[in-house]
Amino acid sequence: MGRRYFPMLLIFFGLYGEVMAQRSIEAYPLGSAITIDGVHEEDRWSGARTGTGFVQMAPVPGEASSQRTVTYVGYDSAKIYISVLLYQDTEVLAKAMNRDVLGKGDDCFVLVIDPYNDNRSGYGFWTNPLGTQTDFRINDDGRSIDVNWDAEWLTASTVHEWGWSLEMAIPFKSLRFKPGSDTWGVNFGRVYLANLETSYWSGTLSDDFRISQGGKLTGITVPSSRSKLSLYPYATLR
Repeated sequence: MGRRYFPMLLIFFGLYGEVMAQRSIEAYPLGSAITIDGVHEEDRWSGARTGTGFVQMAPVPGEASSQRTVTYVGYDSAKIYISVLLYQDTEVLAKAMNRDVLGKGDDCFVLVIDPYNDNRSGYGFWTNPLGTQTDFRINDDGRSIDVNWDAEWLTASTVHEWGWSLEMAIPFKSLRFKPGSDTWGVNFGRVYLANLETSYWSGTLSDDFRISQGGKLTGITVPSSRSKLSLYPYATLR
């Protein structure tokens, strides 16, 4: 191969590596607790990084999501917080109100986190526009799901003319994590029912909840004294 092609190959593989690089989002330090009412507080998140550009897992794997989603991740000394704006062109649809029923019969959102950053195990937090909660343990890189796992966390959703918004607050004491680590595995997923569309922030996923194919949450500071798992009755705000 002639030397004149070598710089072009470097450019090609450089761009390819950038496109294929694992996605990451930096956790935003919040000065105080957020009221979980399903209404995004723009002033509280000023300067925070956002997770956008979701990619379809289905029906057209690898294609950009047909609907825009903007996800924020923050934390304080006690909890991790999620605030999400889910824009959509059609009516918001939701009917599931029973806890711990995992399905795709509603418009819904799921947070997947891997606090040990081992690319194999973690937790899922699913909710819909009614504020219904489903939480579950993820094992074997998403091949095994345990919906019998319950933990304390709060969620609330609000329906708008442009779509819907949601907030979550998950106490650190509800999770097991590696003390001193500032990087977790993370992914955000969304079901847009009108299009039977499942999309994820970091993809393209070969199946739901594949932790090894997710992204990374960086810059998170966790309290070393709260690394023990605590289980609580659930609480849902509607």
